[in-house]
Amino acid sequence: MRCLIFLYPLFFLIVFLRGKDKQSHKLYNMIILIYFFAGLAASYIFYNLENYRFTQLNFGAICYHLTLIFLLLTPLRKFDQRADMPLANTNQITRMFTIGIIICSIIYIIDGIQYIDIYTILNDVSSLRADLNEGERRTDNNLIGYIAYFYTTLSVAPLVLMFYYLIKHPEKKLLIFILLICSLGTVIVELRFAAREFLIKFVYLSFCLFFILRKKFSKRTKKNIITGGIVLSSILLAVFLLISFLRFGDRSDTSTSLSMLNYFGQGFANFSEGFVTHPDGVFPQKGTGTFPFFAGATRSHFNVDDLVNSNLEMNVFRTIIGSWQLDCGIYWTVIITIIYAFIFNLIGRNKHNNIFSYIYMALVFDFSFSLLFFFHENITGTRLVTYICLFLIDFLSRPKGKQAMVKIQSN
Repeated sequence: MRCLIFLYPLFFLIVFLRGKDKQSHKLYNMIILIYFFAGLAASYIFYNLENYRFTQLNFGAICYHLTLIFLLLTPLRKFDQRADMPLANTNQITRMFTIGIIICSIIYIIDGIQYIDIYTILNDVSSLRADLNEGERRTDNNLIGYIAYFYTTLSVAPLVLMFYYLIKHPEKKLLIFILLICSLGTVIVELRFAAREFLIKFVYLSFCLFFILRKKFSKRTKKNIITGGIVLSSILLAVFLLISFLRFGDRSDTSTSLSMLNYFGQGFANFSEGFVTHPDGVFPQKGTGTFPFFAGATRSHFNVDDLVNSNLEMNVFRTIIGSWQLDCGIYWTVIITIIYAFIFNLIGRNKHNNIFSYIYMALVFDFSFSLLFFFHENITGTRLVTYICLFLIDFLSRPKGKQAMVKIQSN
């Protein structure tokens, strides 16, 4: 039943058409449209790539997949309301948080940049993917390694802070430039594995945040952001095309253009296989992949032997839900999804307008990206820790009682 692959674009097309006239859901509808095109890409590659000749689809698996994706995307409908809300002024907590993020970002970049090998990227890029699977080119089991490990889940923060200071303090040009460099940290560091995901993610997150904040920028700042965004996006796209060519340009079975379509749609095309063949997951110890920090595994522990023994293709996307399912099994994946959907709904209902509120939203946008492009599941557990820590900082920094009333009136 190869035609089942068309359920993906059909489902997202129906969701888009049902909500396209709702002005309060503009960003949500644009994200759904991206998923629709990903579904089209999945349909095309499923019929045109040799990789999928023997891949089986399952109706129950696709319905399961689409249901959980929809459950996680639905809270985004509330985020458009932020466009008309005023942004809170800078306070001591915001300044301290900014300094902390910059320090962690610099540590992360210094830790990762030492493993970037331009010669290998240009001449033997496939070996970098092998290093990724084997846990090479990363620092483990020391303070710097753990800071870098947890920072990856909060790497959206510099981008949010950059937009925040562009709105509130556009005169702080040096700080804004430093935050821009920090926001490109994952893009730079993940070149050690010739990873393309973070190039696309940066553009995606920047667009989502700019759309939410668009009414808060001055006309001049907005014009500069659009101009700079086009230039930077063009550079990132060029790097994406270069890496794609280096990885697939000399392959006879896959053209570079077809490999990019495969990159866009393979999360949907690959999901059913793991669902059907390993409904209880691949790993003997459930949660080792999703929560390696708590399971006693190091950052480099990707359970390669278990994946190899499963006879599943390793170097493919199955979306973050597919990664959960292979790690925790079908039923635990539902529970994890419900937990995250509950958190996302809380974020959507949050009426506060401080910097943390926008970081929460950026984390949800980051997650929505992972529902399309997601390679390894080992950062999921730390995301929960990130949410909890942010909630605590946010809660402790909020003015209480009469102080809160005075602050609201002053804003």
